[in-house]
Amino acid sequence: MSDSEDDDAYRLTQNPPKVPRISEKKRIDVAAFRTWVSRKQGEIASAKSTTNEENARDSSTDQRIIETPREYQIDLFETAKKKNIIVVLDTADKSNLGSGKTLIAVLLLHHVLTQELEERKKATRPNKVAFFVVEKVALCFQQHKVLEDNLEFPIGRLYGDMTGMINTKESWDGQFAKNMAIVTTAQVLLDCLNNGFISIRQINLLIFDEAHHAKKNHPYARIIKNHYTSEQNTSLRPRILGLTASPVDTQTRDMQAAALELESMLCSEIATVSNEVLAESLNSKNVVETTEVYDTLPIPEDSKTSLWDRIRAEISGNPSFRPALDCTLEASSTLGPWCADRYWTLLLTDLEVTKFIAKAESQFETGLSGRTDHAVSAVQNLQKIIRDHRSQPVSRKDMPSQISSKVELLWQIMESEFRDRGAQRCIVFVEKRYTAVLLADLLQQPSMQIPGVVSSYMVGSQSMASSIVSMSVRDQVDVLANFERGDTNCLFATPVGEEGIDIPECDLVIRFDMYNSVIQYIQSRGRARQANSRFISLVERGNIKDLRRLKQAVRDTTILQKFCLALPEDRKVQDMLCDITAAIEAERVGQKSHEIKDTGARLSFENSLGVLARFTSSLGELGGHNLSPEFVVIAVDRKKFAADVILPETSPVNCVSGFPQRSKQLARCSAAYEACLLLLQSKYIDNHLQPAFTKKLPLMRNARLATSANKKSQYTMRIKPELWLRLEPTEPLDMFLTVLTLESPSALGKPSRPLILLTRKKLSSVSSIPLFFGSGHSSAVRLVAITRPLRLTPEQLEGLRCFTLKIFADIFSKEYEAQSTDMPYFFAPCGANHDRVNGNTRRIVPIDWDLVHEIKQCDYLDWEGEPEEFFCEKLVVDPWDGSRKLVIHGINPQLKPGDRVPDSAPKPRSRSYRSAEPTIKEYSNSLFLKARQSAWWRDDQPVLNAEIMSLRRNFLDQFEVDEVTSQSCYIILEPLKISPIPMNVVNMAILLPAILYRLDASLVALDACSLLGLEIRPDLALEAITKDSDNTDEHGMEQINFRHGMGHNYERLEFLGDSFLKLGTTISLFTLMPAKTEFEYHVERMLLVSNKNLFNVAVDRKLHEYIRSQGFNRRSWYPNLKLSKGKAPKTSMQHCLSDKSIADVCEALIGAAYLSCSEGGGMDMAVRAVTKMVKSRNHKMQSFKEYYAAYEVPGWQSTDRVTEAQRAAVESVKEAVGYLFRSPTLLRSAFKHPSYTYEKSIPNYQRLEFLGDALLDMVVVDYLFRQFPTADPQWLTEHKMAMVSNQFLGCLCVQLGLHKCLLVTTSALINQRTEYAASLERAKQAAQEEREAEEAKTAARCDFWREASDPPKALADVVEALIGAMFVDSGYDYTVVQDFFRRLVLPYFEDMAVYDTFANKQPVTALQKLLQNDFGCSEWRVCLQEVPCGVDQGVKAITENDVVCGLVIHGTVVEHATAKSGRYARIACAKKATKRFLELGVHAYRAEVGCDCGGGAAGVPEHGDHGTAI
Repeated sequence: MSDSEDDDAYRLTQNPPKVPRISEKKRIDVAAFRTWVSRKQGEIASAKSTTNEENARDSSTDQRIIETPREYQIDLFETAKKKNIIVVLDTADKSNLGSGKTLIAVLLLHHVLTQELEERKKATRPNKVAFFVVEKVALCFQQHKVLEDNLEFPIGRLYGDMTGMINTKESWDGQFAKNMAIVTTAQVLLDCLNNGFISIRQINLLIFDEAHHAKKNHPYARIIKNHYTSEQNTSLRPRILGLTASPVDTQTRDMQAAALELESMLCSEIATVSNEVLAESLNSKNVVETTEVYDTLPIPEDSKTSLWDRIRAEISGNPSFRPALDCTLEASSTLGPWCADRYWTLLLTDLEVTKFIAKAESQFETGLSGRTDHAVSAVQNLQKIIRDHRSQPVSRKDMPSQISSKVELLWQIMESEFRDRGAQRCIVFVEKRYTAVLLADLLQQPSMQIPGVVSSYMVGSQSMASSIVSMSVRDQVDVLANFERGDTNCLFATPVGEEGIDIPECDLVIRFDMYNSVIQYIQSRGRARQANSRFISLVERGNIKDLRRLKQAVRDTTILQKFCLALPEDRKVQDMLCDITAAIEAERVGQKSHEIKDTGARLSFENSLGVLARFTSSLGELGGHNLSPEFVVIAVDRKKFAADVILPETSPVNCVSGFPQRSKQLARCSAAYEACLLLLQSKYIDNHLQPAFTKKLPLMRNARLATSANKKSQYTMRIKPELWLRLEPTEPLDMFLTVLTLESPSALGKPSRPLILLTRKKLSSVSSIPLFFGSGHSSAVRLVAITRPLRLTPEQLEGLRCFTLKIFADIFSKEYEAQSTDMPYFFAPCGANHDRVNGNTRRIVPIDWDLVHEIKQCDYLDWEGEPEEFFCEKLVVDPWDGSRKLVIHGINPQLKPGDRVPDSAPKPRSRSYRSAEPTIKEYSNSLFLKARQSAWWRDDQPVLNAEIMSLRRNFLDQFEVDEVTSQSCYIILEPLKISPIPMNVVNMAILLPAILYRLDASLVALDACSLLGLEIRPDLALEAITKDSDNTDEHGMEQINFRHGMGHNYERLEFLGDSFLKLGTTISLFTLMPAKTEFEYHVERMLLVSNKNLFNVAVDRKLHEYIRSQGFNRRSWYPNLKLSKGKAPKTSMQHCLSDKSIADVCEALIGAAYLSCSEGGGMDMAVRAVTKMVKSRNHKMQSFKEYYAAYEVPGWQSTDRVTEAQRAAVESVKEAVGYLFRSPTLLRSAFKHPSYTYEKSIPNYQRLEFLGDALLDMVVVDYLFRQFPTADPQWLTEHKMAMVSNQFLGCLCVQLGLHKCLLVTTSALINQRTEYAASLERAKQAAQEEREAEEAKTAARCDFWREASDPPKALADVVEALIGAMFVDSGYDYTVVQDFFRRLVLPYFEDMAVYDTFANKQPVTALQKLLQNDFGCSEWRVCLQEVPCGVDQGVKAITENDVVCGLVIHGTVVEHATAKSGRYARIACAKKATKRFLELGVHAYRAEVGCDCGGGAAGVPEHGDHGTAI
């Protein structure tokens, strides 16, 4: 009889299934989520989260980050370079997001300061500085912030409150020395010039914001009259740029005369846009203007309140209260009695009373103590009067008696707009400061609140005014920040909000008080920039003055438009359509046409604009508008123009240049023609000149998705390594020894000694093998390889053969017919104990040749006549039942062979025993019934105490020992045999199946590496090919059909290898294909790294045979020898593998190769692994240095023609990141946005961004992999997403000051860059204040960036491009990237626990409270996964990812949302789920999701592991 794998009679029982822990629940939930994502791939890719205020905002999804500049902005800039101009642009021009004038100013400043650097290098004249001059202090702060965030040059800021600090020549010299441009209020600059601290000759550019103020005695006018025009040498005067929405700010009958006066004053010419552009601008606004009439207001004397009379009687003699009395008297008429009385409550705070008392005391002369006391007493009495005054709370029902008809109308309009029309953001312009304060306060009263409206106010600063009607610049900034974020959405503003100060776009603007001039009308109306906005003016019934103002503003606006239209053509930027006749003629002369032979279609100047427009329109919509190409035309000489066409960011081609033409119209046609040719060549336009790109996108996007895990096939699986199969026919007399020894021998619980494995070739260094002996006891088995081979004699070899076969026969019931030439390996007993072997540094281990000789000579031991001690601790085998092994523990003198078997003894498996007498004699034999009946056993032999040995062979997984069932029994020896193998050898040999199974697997893994030519570390090689469940490739899932004891599976290595595969292919493509675009790089890389390609290459090499997908099998570990007795072992196996699993193993092997070589500081083996796996001419490198060896430095990178601005950027970047660039032009490329059409010899940053993205991804993955060795791939992926997210990289860009270096010509980025920098600063300040409030000694939270708004993607792109540029500049030195990561990125992520929590995730926290506290549900989780963008996003479907967030409840995805970042996807998902569940209610919720949780917080798991890293 042989042992049977079906025989469980004497096996140790394993643990019953345990209650799932949090980590196991996580795997189950993530399994459901990933399965759902795979099934819903097409749906979720296009289902973006909504973007209104009720859902998460994701600016990177909803706004055009790369918005190409309008041609007129560039033309105005080009004009400003040549002469002084006053740019007249409507504030409400939506086409440039309200920052068209600012963009022109930024471009001109950049040009002038770049030239200044060149002049400073020559040192032929004194240094000059530029001034950006504003009228208000608040504007000084705002414009300084804009310039500081958008220019790489040092920018200063000076304003009136600093006068005491800058009224010396030394102070001004210091400002000029450290700044190249200064933003200042007009009076400060005028004082500086008047005092001789600077001369007009030292200024190279004067920019006047709101230039219409330059008249009469205004500081603008005095700067020009007293200093600019007094400089006789006109060549030494600075360039002037004026910015305004209107050349006049007062009523005038002669617009032309007023405009000419402004031109004369500023020594400039007015410049604006062409008739076509102006008409387009006017038509695009869609602002609905209406007038609402309120009833006539009473005169103040008739509307004053009783409280006002009492107060006046008390303090009429105190001049400090005169302004308050006047404004409350007026307010009683314009706002109503409740507002007038409310003013006193807001005014008379304890702090203000203290101020009034101090002022009263100072206003009377010393000695007049009686009058002083009276004044102080009056103030105190006033406070008491106000406190005692009991006014009725304002209410909607009593509005007519409490508030004025004007305020009542305002309230009704706002309620209707927000409730019925869905208004989102509103500004109400008022004339008086107290009006803004009181109206904001009114809407905050409980009975007057309008649903959805959160009000605030903004007024100017006035040093002598009360604190409630004066606001510091800092407070103004905070108010605007809250308004921008949406914390407030209704702003009551005085004229300070009309002019210049940047206010977020609104869809409702109300003029509570009528405008006094056309400029006020234009600027307040200009705040209504959203589509279909409403601009409402309130007019008093019968008020002739109001009606006159209304008509005057409309009339002046019309006059202004006519004035602009009437300007000479050389004053207007042209934006005309192509003259078709001229185009045809130019085509005929220049032979510019392309005919497609297959179809006869003909591309020409005439139709190229239409073909290109059709192509861009096919790319979809953005912001509700069809996409279209944008043209930038510049003069290349006096007679010719050249154009660049900038295509939408969703296009595979970004920018194409045309050839110089004699007109702007033809220049645009030329650019369009060249772009169409390129699109034709790339097959993005078909042979009928129709768009074809979007038709290809679904197929290309699918190639990015993982090969289906459901597509499976049966493959042969290798069981034995080549070392055991390829045997020489000669006797192996030179053998290599590997000692098998336990690190913790006592854990076995039995005496043991090491065994020696002898092989023909030296075994590779195999890692220790962890073994488990039950009930928490375990030890690792060390495989100690002896370096030198051992020379054997034939006799010794024969002894080892016998010993090895005896091990198989007696312990494992396998009898083989094998000679030494047939045997793949041999066993030998070790002559030293475990401790000696473990402590032996010389690796000289003796073989116990005496025992080998003894076993060779003795088949079984004879027990007759032996002393009692002989019967202790020996192995007894049953010749009729190979599965029955016993250990005897001495003679039992109390029992006889014929005695009944004690009930405690285990029942034998022999069926014939059931029919026999239950005596010890019968218990001891396993004969069949017939043989049993004829057998006779002596009664005079001793009965022995024995123990049935466990048949467990798998010690590779934990188990529990069944201590209840006894294995003790009583036997006689006559039917049995005593093995000569000592028990300490037997106990060690019992472990051989597990050891050899793992050794076989390791050697097969090394065979796979040998197949690929890779010398991977054995433990990593085994891990890379181990698939321990049917869904190992689906990270984080509950493992289906999990095979225990296989060790680590390939998941973590695949995570690492995927990143290096991306890196290697990226560097190779960047190196070998310098002319490719970023999109083409993505397509080429996709073809290399796709699972389909990896799978095909692997199958061609039969790599699937080496994958370990089967767990321990008690029949497969035996050697392939001829069996004479025993159950045949398995010699071949099949396994079912999905295509994706095979591809994943390829990536895991790359990861293993990376780890194997990176320990020595290199990556050569990983490079070779990539070459093997992708099998492409686009990656043939064998070592990392071969990447740079193949790189050809382009001419633009090595040029000696370097500007001073480029050199200055090298120094500033060195100071920011600690790296000194050798090539300034390479650094320039890293900051050149695709929209920046200047410096054409230098490419934009997209290629470097493509490279830097892979480099950053690799260094982050490497850090996470090594720092968190036990983290699962799902955790690693989520935290990697946080570390490389656009949100964090945008933060890093700003924190390093790199955002200032970004070269752009886009209005959108000008604003977005500034707004994001301000948002980030607020988030950082909040984190600092939080730390101070907690009195913590640690630094502020480094995850503050998560609370800022989303940055424009261009900022993240710049960081990646800079990393790529450093790598290239350093000669492909990867340590530069590692150093950048270690010094500048890692400090934000030293405490990873911060990114695991729910802190500051308000929507998710609200969902958590709802589910756990209200619904009593604890089985839920928020999961994230990256997916390719939808095909509706054009090229982004290939180059970028979206993030889908799913809410998994009880294993089912019940809600989801998709966005550009994990943050916004999670927020949107949480909001959708919260709204839906609140509508359902508890009972309906439980029924729908199948919730059977215990309810309440008690059901919540201790760890609360429901979230994600980002």
